[in-house]
Amino acid sequence: MPEYHGTVSANGFWDGLVGPVDGTPLMYSDGKLTAASGKTYSITDGIANLMDESLFDDHLRHELEVFESPKVKNVCYFQQSLFDEVMSIIKSFFHEENNLSCVEIGGGEGYFAGAFKESFPEGVSSVCDISLQYLKTAPQNLRRIMCDARHPYLDRDTVDVAAFWVSLHHFMQNDMSMAITQAANILKRNGILLCFEPNSHFFPRRLLSATSALKKLVYKDEDEEAFYVSQLDRVLTPLGFKMVFLTVHNPPYNPEFFRQVSGGSVFFPVTQGFYSLERLLKAGQQWWDVKHSKLLPYLGSYFLSVYRRTDDL
Repeated sequence: MPEYHGTVSANGFWDGLVGPVDGTPLMYSDGKLTAASGKTYSITDGIANLMDESLFDDHLRHELEVFESPKVKNVCYFQQSLFDEVMSIIKSFFHEENNLSCVEIGGGEGYFAGAFKESFPEGVSSVCDISLQYLKTAPQNLRRIMCDARHPYLDRDTVDVAAFWVSLHHFMQNDMSMAITQAANILKRNGILLCFEPNSHFFPRRLLSATSALKKLVYKDEDEEAFYVSQLDRVLTPLGFKMVFLTVHNPPYNPEFFRQVSGGSVFFPVTQGFYSLERLLKAGQQWWDVKHSKLLPYLGSYFLSVYRRTDDL
């Protein structure tokens, strides 16, 4: 994996970052980022720190505490084949374009952003998160940004792909709307917002969430809840976004992930069984289109939605 070298900052590596308080551009100089007001933000070990204590609230402090001691470290939830399939979906929207920019929001160790960088090596791929511990383990060829996604962090109209990859469900409802709006703001016209999140319609997940002991094994925070794409519609449609892809999926999990999870020996064969059954039912078709189906939305533990910015209100 490529090593981080500070000299890349002088060549535009940190271009497009903005201050979280007022959204004004930050300029890189002497290993730090400075706003026009004179306020500075540090860059340490290749990670830009845009956390501003003036914006801290009880929910952010709670989230920082939850993720201070991660249950699973340095292991991706999913197998590589899932990322390969999602990257092929992204490519279908950009007609052979290679110099694309991406930001994974709440991405922690940056597995989605890393897969994007491998698929689009000429572009800039960023990962944002509130946790310094997670960002330290993210690939060093990514632009790593420690920030609160509810507030500005990247300039408007600068990103081709923004992604919430199993991260948006960590937000409370109002905070979720704020984070989605910030993601919408940074996208270029015809840019896409991709969400891969736990599907609240999936009946086994409902049973799990209703059982306190089981829920604690799967969710880091008792406030976390699965949701469905209708919650995205309410925010994105008024902002000029149109849904262009929707499916549900039972993804192939990484066995190593379940070895680190309490109860993983029970959960892994169940998830693998759902994945295998789905592949059998699809009979070679990789993804279902569920936009116009009443039944299919209930058959996958996750939903994958893609919204495109059109500004056609």
